Amino acid sequence: MPRLSAGEALRAFGRALGASYERLGMVLVMSIAWYFPAMFAVILGLGLSPMSLPVFVAIVAPLTAAVTYAGNLAVHKEDAGPRDLLRGFGRFWLRAAMLGAVQSVVLVVLALDISLVFTVRATWVMMLSGIWVYLAIFIWSVCVYVYPLMVEQDVGVPTAIRRSALLVLDNPAYTLATVTIAAALFLLGVLPTVLLLLGFRAAGFLMILGLATYAGLNSIFVNCATVRVLKRYNAHRMSERERLEEELAEGREEA
Repeated sequence: MPRLSAGEALRAFGRALGASYERLGMVLVMSIAWYFPAMFAVILGLGLSPMSLPVFVAIVAPLTAAVTYAGNLAVHKEDAGPRDLLRGFGRFWLRAAMLGAVQSVVLVVLALDISLVFTVRATWVMMLSGIWVYLAIFIWSVCVYVYPLMVEQDVGVPTAIRRSALLVLDNPAYTLATVTIAAALFLLGVLPTVLLLLGFRAAGFLMILGLATYAGLNSIFVNCATVRVLKRYNAHRMSERERLEEELAEGREEA
């Protein structure tokens, strides 16, 4: 079974751009629905408020699952509207909140590691900092797959995390390209607002990128990327519209 190349990730991004353009209105709705609660959690975090983690776990993580659910419908050529966001929020709330809690714990641990590197100059700490870099990249890679995999296969949190880790390990080049694209989208979408909150007023001119497109475009892309890699194992789902298109294509070939 040949491994997927980095070029496959670029093609998945191209398909995501096309699907996003076809559903530009829904992309806008998805982005706005996610953006403001996420920025509220960021503002609380920048202010060192202990409420930032509960807001992320109870609201932002389930919203991420809801947006991922809508993006998954779009990737499978199904209709996706505002009602589907609400349906996804309710359907995946508990699993997404659990996943958000796991992500929060990991984030806190990594943050403590960073602070330790800057405060303790021991050799063993510097060695651990190198391990931390690779661990952070691996965790970010798992996070790219975990929400769309949970939605695509309708599985629980432990299963989604385990399978996401296996996808990362078994598809290194494809995953690296996918994570790089996802990170670029994240920086373009979220960094301008974070810089604005930190006092860089010029960044406010680029806020529209995140406000209008980030969450929706990113959701469609990570779903495209995840579905593509799952096809390698024949572990993806097929919508009724996809089955119909496949049957029609087979009928044309036979004719």
